[in-house]
Amino acid sequence: MITLGTTTISDEDLAIIAHKVHNETPEDWATRAFNYPKGGIGAVLGKIARHRDAYLAAKDAPGYQTAAERMAERAVEAQARTDQARADYDARRTPIPNSNAVSVPDLKDDFNALVAELKSLGVIN
Repeated sequence: MITLGTTTISDEDLAIIAHKVHNETPEDWATRAFNYPKGGIGAVLGKIARHRDAYLAAKDAPGYQTAAERMAERAVEAQARTDQARADYDARRTPIPNSNAVSVPDLKDDFNALVAELKSLGVIN
């Protein structure tokens, strides 16, 4: 429970705010909205009124999570998908051989043999 000006925001009202706000605590959000020049107590009570029904419908469901908890879970899932995609890529990737490891046949002997044959045939001097 917090007091903003002359209005007391109950724990249930804070829970309603937590149902929607994911990037800060309900207390911090309510205080910031209350102090915002275009906000005030109307902004705080408006958010509570707009989301009360959705909160009441969801709060008793098995596995209920606040907005921050849902967002944190999504972040963990996204990181797991990213890690899996990286592992899949690494597994499918064909490594490029090191140029020093590639063996190039020694053609010098073949070249010299060809030159000797052409000389013996009188094609070249």
